Amino acid sequence: MGTEVIDSLRKIRFQRKQTLNYLNQINLEAFKHMYMKKLTILHSNDLHGDFLAAEVDSELVGGVSMLSGYINKVRNEEENVVYAIAGDMLRGSIIDSEYKAL
Repeated sequence: MGTEVIDSLRKIRFQRKQTLNYLNQINLEAFKHMYMKKLTILHSNDLHGDFLAAEVDSELVGGVSMLSGYINKVRNEEENVVYAIAGDMLRGSIIDSEYKAL
């Protein structure tokens, strides 16, 4: 084959590759738009019955009411929010209860 034919084949191959890359990008964007969703996961663990907020340096810290307020705030700002409690909501282990987490 002559160099002109080889150059033409290279150009065609390059144009084909560019076209396929462009089509793949369009398909990926369409896929993202149609099927991908943002998921916000909130998690708490080991409250051990500490349901009341405590005053620290003249500010309320912790407690279920503060936690609930934060969860509601996030749910109002975001879509697809999941809140998971991993356990020990009411009390911890017998050792924790006996020695007061010391």
